Amino acid sequence: MIRVVLLAFVAVVAACSALSGGSARAETAATWIKIASVEIDPRVTGKKNIDLGGAGRFKSLRCVADRGVGLSWAIVPGASKATLTVVVAGNQAELVRNDIVSSVDTVEVAWKADSLANGPVKLTIWGQLRDDAAKEATAAKRKMADEQLSKRDEAEKSTQGARERSVGAAKRAIESAEPASPPVATAPPPPAQPAPATRGITDAGPSPLPAPPGGSRPPVPVPPVVDIAAPPKPNVCVDQSVCTIVDVFYGTDRAAVPGPDRLSFGGDRANKLTLGHAFVTVPKSQRAKGAIPLPGIWDKYVLGVPAEGDPARHFTIPKNGVVVYSTEAEFLTAAKKHIATAGDFKNHAFIFVHGFYVSFDNALYRTAQIAYDLSPDGRPFGTAFLYSWPSAGNASAYIYDQDSAQFSVPHLQAFLRTVIDKTGVENVHIIAHSMGNVALIGALQEMARNETKAKVNQIILAAPDVDKQQFELVAKSVERVAKGMTLYASQGDNALALARKVRGGTPRAGESLMPPGPAVVAGIDTIDVSAIPTSVFSWGHDSYADSSELLADIAALFTKGDHPPNKRSAKFQLLQQGTLQYWKYAK
Repeated sequence: MIRVVLLAFVAVVAACSALSGGSARAETAATWIKIASVEIDPRVTGKKNIDLGGAGRFKSLRCVADRGVGLSWAIVPGASKATLTVVVAGNQAELVRNDIVSSVDTVEVAWKADSLANGPVKLTIWGQLRDDAAKEATAAKRKMADEQLSKRDEAEKSTQGARERSVGAAKRAIESAEPASPPVATAPPPPAQPAPATRGITDAGPSPLPAPPGGSRPPVPVPPVVDIAAPPKPNVCVDQSVCTIVDVFYGTDRAAVPGPDRLSFGGDRANKLTLGHAFVTVPKSQRAKGAIPLPGIWDKYVLGVPAEGDPARHFTIPKNGVVVYSTEAEFLTAAKKHIATAGDFKNHAFIFVHGFYVSFDNALYRTAQIAYDLSPDGRPFGTAFLYSWPSAGNASAYIYDQDSAQFSVPHLQAFLRTVIDKTGVENVHIIAHSMGNVALIGALQEMARNETKAKVNQIILAAPDVDKQQFELVAKSVERVAKGMTLYASQGDNALALARKVRGGTPRAGESLMPPGPAVVAGIDTIDVSAIPTSVFSWGHDSYADSSELLADIAALFTKGDHPPNKRSAKFQLLQQGTLQYWKYAK
């Protein structure tokens, strides 16, 4: 019976792989296995050798450090050893080498003593199997599975025979009316344990063992082949009345921060575009539209709620809920699958660009909240994309964040091109908040130089922390990139008021000071939303996302097209500012 069930499971997995459109070559392209973990003491010069389990086995190597260091690969053609040099004085946490020569069978990790080192550094070495090695691994894995199934079948038969003999002995004892020894209880074989769900870079089991003195190295266990193009949903919101899982496809130029349960990204700049996917759970009860409840001190220390939160009450990111794709093709494969099954709004997608003082996790939460709250039926709206630039997530790092937003322009532009031009989704919308508008406007300016027709449906510029005069000068140059652009401004935005003070009193484009009034540009619908109530905790800065009125307006704008604001809501009144017009929300 166990054999039949397992074989059926293998058949279903194979069928799903075939439906995904991936050939054997495409499946193995994403295969990363853990080779070894090594801890180094950077206070003392040293080196360690790591056996790759045979020359020509891998086509790419990846090193992940548990904190920022300097990493560099050195591979000499024809040599049997690749050298990984680690320098404590650095700001890197991950490095990939994609041109592994066929003769390499060893990685030498080398480092020099650094008096400034503040403790050991843990390195994890991963390898991406070559296509032929991956096929061999798959064949070996299937052979191993067949052998295990045969052993289980034999154990089942043996157990069944023992049970029958015991029952027969008891029956004969009763029939002879003589005391009989009780049958020996034979424990059934342990049930087959399902393999843990794996996504992204996956720990494939024990690392290769070093050769013992005077002997040969024992055989290396064959690791599983993992396809990360279509990550399985975590088993969290099984009861759909409790919470909903929202898929978020992200791009970021933050530096990766590996954790014990899942990957995240910090405030350091990686200066490269990373593509990935994340799962975020949204609670269905005890939450007002626009709110993002997270566990507080009372939850953690009195109620005993886990640090990651309770999915029934909080926004959470499940264990292993963040994936990094090795290639753009993998990212697009997964995104297209989601787009094809995204419900009534599957022809819509939006890209969210967060603002100042926002961590990567909080950017994921906000993206998921917008996707969930834009939809009227409790199912996330279309397909959600996030671009997360390296904000320090620190209130005192305003200048750093401003520079980071500017440095992110080329990476954001590349991400926009990927989503707009390659996913095939019909309507792409963009929502940029606060300082995120610095990066977005810069990226749109670059795109506008080469575009002759609109590539984006609607763009929402929410409380942009951009110089008002500069915005009025450059906004017109990016208008042709989109069918419609809407600016939300407010007089009660305390966060922008502080930004204005930091900038020497220069008004921000997201403010609606009287006088001179909000930023008004021909072709852009400016809406003064000062009268819309917002959360006291957001300083009046997040009304675009925590106000039910503005969420309804954004949903109508995305789904009904470029209609004037007063056609979406009678509360938007038309006002005149010189020769230009803008709109104002009236209670």
